[in-house]
Amino acid sequence: MDERIIELEILRQRVQAAESAQGQLADYLDHGHPDAGQERSALEDMARFREQAALHRETLSAHLAGMRGKFPQVVAEWVGWHASICLRILEEGPGAVNPDGYVTDQQVRQHVAKETLEDWQKVLIGLQDYVSINDAFLNDYDLEVRRAIENDAPG
Repeated sequence: MDERIIELEILRQRVQAAESAQGQLADYLDHGHPDAGQERSALEDMARFREQAALHRETLSAHLAGMRGKFPQVVAEWVGWHASICLRILEEGPGAVNPDGYVTDQQVRQHVAKETLEDWQKVLIGLQDYVSINDAFLNDYDLEVRRAIENDAPG
């Protein structure tokens, strides 16, 4: 994989990691019943992760702007890589209909993959810079891109 794609993906994953850590702490505060000290510590950590996410987003946006100007084919390849994973998930289909009329996890997975693909198309045309991968419904996708970077990252 092109090193420039790896760079973009590493930056995207940094944003996602900081946002995920912040979200996990929010869940802890909502459901973990922390004492006052634990709550204060969690809130401080959340603020730190929020700042990190913002800085990583700025770095990604700046790097992506440069890539769009100098190497638009790299951006297209990066988006294409992600789009191909989304399309592969969409090819799975919605699965069996739940007889009770409830939405199934597979139907939600399909919806999330479709929305993620739409977000990547926005990246391609410059309307957005960052796409989060829903690791609850697209865990295989999230793992695939993280492993690809672990295997291809320089040094």
